[in-house]
Amino acid sequence: MTRRLCEEGRWQAESVGGDLARLGWSPQLALVSSAARTRETWEIVARAGGFDAPAVFSEDLYSGWVPQMVEALQSTDDDVTHLLLIGHEPAVSATAAWLAGPGSDEATLSRVRNGLPTAGRAVLSYSGSWSDIRAAQAQITGFAKPRL
Repeated sequence: MTRRLCEEGRWQAESVGGDLARLGWSPQLALVSSAARTRETWEIVARAGGFDAPAVFSEDLYSGWVPQMVEALQSTDDDVTHLLLIGHEPAVSATAAWLAGPGSDEATLSRVRNGLPTAGRAVLSYSGSWSDIRAAQAQITGFAKPRL
């Protein structure tokens, strides 16, 4: 059986897409778990935000942990400057915390270490080549969750 998003999940995905669009942040690529609910999440986020970025759906983002998440990031073309990763907890928050280095907002990092809520977002900044990304090389600059 394939788990689909419930009504609240669809609303949250719509909220995320709208929030990103209002912030003027548009992904150039989405890395998405192969799970049905993350695929559906991406479709709704993209529609609500007006994004036409391609998506790469990956089984490794469904069943993987930090190494698989980082490997997906490392395979990203360096022309991509705005990347959206849609995965599952606790792997996503663990990956964000692992990538966080000097210059990260400590309060935000603490929230991310405690786990992201459903449809929560950690915003990271990284200026090197994707193939070179390693532990403690990005900065966590923001955290958001859907508005109620």
